[in-house]
Amino acid sequence: MIPVPYVEKYRPSSASVSTLIGGNQDSSHPQPLGGPEPGPYAQPSISTPLPNLQNGPIYARVIQKRVPNAYDKTALALEVGELVKVTKINVSGQWEGECNGRRGHFPFTHVRLLDQQNPEEDFS
Repeated sequence: MIPVPYVEKYRPSSASVSTLIGGNQDSSHPQPLGGPEPGPYAQPSISTPLPNLQNGPIYARVIQKRVPNAYDKTALALEVGELVKVTKINVSGQWEGECNGRRGHFPFTHVRLLDQQNPEEDFS
């Protein structure tokens, strides 16, 4: 068996399709894949860079409630609408922050960053 990430569907270029149909050229050697279209397992590119904490604190508004595991004392419980001061951004997706006097980590998917010039207004 072949692991799925190592297999891509063969997509012949338009020139090799016509040669296979016409049969005028040697078709024993397949054409390599190419072009701008990546395979299905291509790595995603980050369109927006992570915020920079060196320019001051970053604030975010909670958009999804989070009830952490009762045994995880470092996790931050979140309620929709709360304001979170982000203190550390990890590329793993687990950010750290402060909310209503509590500190802990939380998934970045539960918050939306606010406009840094006016953190009291929602960023829409």
